Amino acid sequence: MKDKNDFNNEILEKNGTNKIIIERRIFRDGDNLERIIDERGQYAKTAVKVLKTYPEKNVTLVECELFTGRTHQIRVHLKSIGHTIVGDELYGNGLNKELGINRQFLHAYKVKFTHPASKEEVELEIPIFTDMKDFLEK
Repeated sequence: MKDKNDFNNEILEKNGTNKIIIERRIFRDGDNLERIIDERGQYAKTAVKVLKTYPEKNVTLVECELFTGRTHQIRVHLKSIGHTIVGDELYGNGLNKELGINRQFLHAYKVKFTHPASKEEVELEIPIFTDMKDFLEK
């Protein structure tokens, strides 16, 4: 039996059928901006669900749910299972202007929180940006 954190690349290849939980500690080593997975770090938990795969582009559209709020959490957790974010210059392969990748393709389409003053639940949704949609649909 594999450890719950011992994933391989096949886990994110199934279209919409898998949701995995990544629980790994995230650590900042000195002044280095890049965080790493390390037992000295703070506990972090992310659920990752496959929405759609694009095999011709070698990319997968995923939805991440954060249970903790660590700096670079999504980026570090996805890198730890071999799936970096398109356009991520720190943790991934960086930009590729020829392919239309002019920035990191990380998008918060839904944010939900309790308003600090009114104590009411606030939920905001923003559709995927045009450049990201165009990249996926080309």
